[in-house]
Amino acid sequence: MMRVNGAGYIARVLVAIGVFTFTLLAYSQSNAQLLTLQPVKVGGVPAPDYTVNDLNVSYTASSGILQAIGSYEDDSNFNSLYTDATGTPNPENPFAADFNITAYITSAGVLTNGTLAIAGDYNFDGNYATLLTGTLKTGAEGVAFGATSGTDAPFQFLFTVTGGSLSNDYGGIGSQNGFVNTLDPDGGYTFSGSWSESFVNSGNGYADIQMAIPEPSSFLLLMFAGALFAAAKQFRRSGRLDS
Repeated sequence: MMRVNGAGYIARVLVAIGVFTFTLLAYSQSNAQLLTLQPVKVGGVPAPDYTVNDLNVSYTASSGILQAIGSYEDDSNFNSLYTDATGTPNPENPFAADFNITAYITSAGVLTNGTLAIAGDYNFDGNYATLLTGTLKTGAEGVAFGATSGTDAPFQFLFTVTGGSLSNDYGGIGSQNGFVNTLDPDGGYTFSGSWSESFVNSGNGYADIQMAIPEPSSFLLLMFAGALFAAAKQFRRSGRLDS
C-alpha cells in the first residue's frame, strides 16, 4: 500500500511540475516582448561582444524580409568594435567590416528563417575574412526574436553559431546561446507593431552581438529533468523498502 501511495504522490508532483513548466513556456511563446536574456560577462564587461553601428534597417511586408545591412565600403561612418571572450577589447579602435542580418517574418509575426553574417579585419593584420555566421532561431514572436513598437524600436534575435574565425568565442559551432541584443534605428522609423506594414531607415541602426546565459526556459526544462530523476530514484527506493 505504501508503494502505491508513494507512486501516486510522485505522479502528482511530476504532473504539477510539468503543467507549471508548460504554462510558463506557452506564456512566453504567446507574448511579443523583448528577450529576457543576460549576457556572459567577464569583469563586468559583456564578452564576447561585437558592436556595429550605422546599419540600414528595413522590412518589406510583401516579401516578409527584415534586413539590417552595413558595409564599410558604402559608408565611411560605418564601424565595428569587438571585445573577445576574455573581456579584452580587440582592437581598441573601429575596424572595417560587412554586416548582414536577413530575417523572414510572416504577417503574423512568426520568424520562419534567417541568417547572420559578419566579415572583416578586426585585428588589422590585412586578413579580411568571415568573422561570424549563424542561423536565426525560428519560432513564435517573443521566443525566436523580440520586438517593441514605436520610435527607436529594438529587435532581438537568437542565433545558432555556424562558422567564422570568432566562432569559438561564441561557444563554438552549434552553440545556441548567441543573440543580437538590439537593432535599434535611433529614430529612423516607427515600427507600428504590425508585420503587415513595411518600414525603412537609413544608416541609423546598430547591433550588439553577444553570447547569453541560457534563457529561463532552459533552466525550467533542466529543473523538470532533475525532478524526474529524483522522483524515479525515490520510486525505486520505495520499491525496495516495500519488498
